[in-house]
Amino acid sequence: MIKNKELDKILLKILKKHPKGINRFNICEILKLEKYEYKHIVNGKYAQTLILHHKRTTIYDHLDSLKIEGKITNYLFHSGSQGKPETYWKLIK
Repeated sequence: MIKNKELDKILLKILKKHPKGINRFNICEILKLEKYEYKHIVNGKYAQTLILHHKRTTIYDHLDSLKIEGKITNYLFHSGSQGKPETYWKLIK
């Protein structure tokens, strides 16, 4: 695993390349984290989706600490479909 400060620097570089914001899923794809099958229910039927490994939590923790430090901010994007809105992260100018 990447060291804390090193990961913070990498996240800040990623956010700098995406000035309009980027969600955690896409950040994890850029970092090439592992994927695994996740079983869930869609419209009353079981479905399988490839999702990124649980290291997403570590990424979230780092994003949250950068937000507390005042380096980044987040906003919610409502796609118009049901479910929770996506959280996007971006640098504070």
